[in-house]
This record gives sequence, C-alpha cells and structure tokens, in this order.
Amino acid sequence: MTAEERAEQLKRIEEKLKEKRAEREAHEKAEAIEKEKFRMKTGKDVTDAKRRFEEQQMKELVEERRRDKLDEQRARERVRAQIESDKAARKAKQEAEQGGGAAVSPPATPVVSAPTSSAEIPAAKNQYTQAKIQVRIFIEISAF
Repeated sequence: MTAEERAEQLKRIEEKLKEKRAEREAHEKAEAIEKEKFRMKTGKDVTDAKRRFEEQQMKELVEERRRDKLDEQRARERVRAQIESDKAARKAKQEAEQGGGAAVSPPATPVVSAPTSSAEIPAAKNQYTQAKIQVRIFIEISAF
C-alpha cells in the first residue's frame, strides 16, 4: 500500500467514525427526549391521581360531616321531645298532687314544640320549683 492509499483509507475510516458518532448522538438525543416525555407523563399521572384521591377524601369528609350534623340534629330533637315529655309528666304529677288525688295520666305521646321563650317563666319570682337546662354542642372543624 502506498502512502496515498493509506491516507485515503484513514480518511474513510475517520468519516465512518464521525458518521457512527453522529448517529449515536442522534439516537441518544431521541432517547433522552423520549425519557423526558415519559417522566413528564408519569409526573402528570401521579399528580392527577393525587388530585382525584384528595377530591374523593373531601367528598367523604363532607358526607361524614353531613351525616354527623343530621345525627346531632336528630339527637337534639330526641332530647327536646324527652324534655317536653318529662315536663308534661311533672305537670301532670303536680296537678294530681294539688288536685286532691285526682290522678291525671301524662300524655302517651311526647309533644314536640318550638323552643320555649323567657316569657313562659312562672309569675312567682321568689319560689322556683323548676329549672330549664340548655345544652349546646359546639364542634370545631378545622379547615385544611
């Protein structure tokens, strides 16, 4: 082989190496782009899943609060009805004692009425034979 042939062969080998290097770099660049797209997609999917989970949790929390509120309202109504029933029974008992033994049976069903006002307090200010008790339930719900 002559020096010119060697130089020409070396030149061809260098060109092939440059082509392979460029091809490999292009392949690595395309692969990096695909990896970045996949990373962005999985990040978005994770974010969406978290958002859906949080929305579901909030719906469940709202439903639980609604049920609790309804249960509390029913409990208050039961307490009010029991208070009214007890009041009617005490009144009937008091009337029976004052009426000379004529027993009046308390009503069979409790009477549920609107909350009593302060105008219904007995006129005798010095002698108190009854007391009214109000129970208020305060529940603090912290916001997220």
